Amino acid sequence: TVTVFGEWYVNFGMAGVFVGMAILGIVAGLFYRKMIRQKDFFNVFIYMLALFSVFSCIRIGIFTSIFSWIILIIFYALRKWCIEVKTLTVK
Repeated sequence: TVTVFGEWYVNFGMAGVFVGMAILGIVAGLFYRKMIRQKDFFNVFIYMLALFSVFSCIRIGIFTSIFSWIILIIFYALRKWCIEVKTLTVK
């Protein structure tokens, strides 16, 4: 099985490997900073899912791990929706 590094290398050469890893690092960093700013259970859970998605992407490839990315997006959207409902209820 070709890993994500192999896919990036075959499609884009060494530049693809560096750019791809930079993108994965930026995504992980965004979720990390979000978790640090608001230390509640939900943000820690979303960060854990983000790390799982990044590591599974590295291990088995982006398209194979698409299910973990979909779950991450659903939980992140759910968190945003819960915050909106909470602020609408408080007003």
